[in-house]
Amino acid sequence: MKLGLTMKNLKILRCPRAKCFRNHHLVAIADALPWLEELGIQFSGNKFDSKSAKYMVTDAGIEVMSRKLRRLRQINISGQVGCSDRSLIALSSNCELLVEIQCACCKVTEHGVCFVLRHSRNLISLDAGPYSSLQNDSFTFENSMTYATSLRDLVLEPYGDHDRILSSISTAGIPLEKILIYEDSGLSLHGLSTFLCACPSLTHLTLFDIDFLNDDSMRDLCQYLSSLVYIKLCCSTLTATTFFLLTKECPMLSEIDLGLLELQVEDDLDMVLERNYRIRSLNLGFCESNDEFLKKIGVICPNLQTLNLTGLHGLTTESIGEILRCCSQIKHLTVDRTREMVTFLEQFQTRHIKIEHYRILEEGND
Repeated sequence: MKLGLTMKNLKILRCPRAKCFRNHHLVAIADALPWLEELGIQFSGNKFDSKSAKYMVTDAGIEVMSRKLRRLRQINISGQVGCSDRSLIALSSNCELLVEIQCACCKVTEHGVCFVLRHSRNLISLDAGPYSSLQNDSFTFENSMTYATSLRDLVLEPYGDHDRILSSISTAGIPLEKILIYEDSGLSLHGLSTFLCACPSLTHLTLFDIDFLNDDSMRDLCQYLSSLVYIKLCCSTLTATTFFLLTKECPMLSEIDLGLLELQVEDDLDMVLERNYRIRSLNLGFCESNDEFLKKIGVICPNLQTLNLTGLHGLTTESIGEILRCCSQIKHLTVDRTREMVTFLEQFQTRHIKIEHYRILEEGND
């Protein structure tokens, strides 16, 4: 392969969604670029069966590649459904320098994930996505998590098993900094609360579809979130009260990402609001809102620099004008494109705000 002859300094190679990427392509890359440190071959949409196996990367290809790329530090094989625990075991055994593995939507089990936790001692970030558990397996999260002393960033989708995973992390004393918890099957408020209490190192928290959460439970959880700098919540049971709690109780928070929340308040809101000067980024895309709530954003978050209001129901030019007048540091604004909005935002041109439109509802006059 000529690639290795002409690009001897190449350390990073990403081939996302490459069609018909097969084992022999992977091995050719490993032969040509043995000094690679980061490789991305993630894909989506494959259906694995005996006929399609030759058109995708499989365990056999990963095993050969892992023996050739000894300097590999990061790899992304997400969506390669021809890869199973064999791939994880090969990577963990042969690539001792690995600090990041992404294998979401591969055919992995708890055994393979735990093998990685036990043997990849430099591993900082692991995204294993959905996985299955085996009965009476000798490798479990309970007896494997203590080995993962370097782990800081974790994404798992343990259907029906959340409390057990979180408990193993707490018991092992792993100082996680980032975690994504998706769906509340097997997750209890007690389990989540105990984990957050035991993990004060957490700086990034993402919660998706945790239906038992409400404003009252978030009030209780906020006491454990004093170190958070980023939070993403996509839980339809939460309201504007949670937003106000986060801005008040999380002093280090700089980025808030909310989705599908009911962010509506009335003029007679009975809650003491406080300014949070650290919040720089706010994503309210596709939330339900009203003018009363939006006007409070400018008061509570005066140092906002990035604001996403795509698909926000209840957005008016009056409320966005109030935000822009209160938040003089805004440099990046995302809103739906309508003729009225385009015309209205022209008055802020001198502030050099970068305006983006993910959804074009009406063509502007320009």
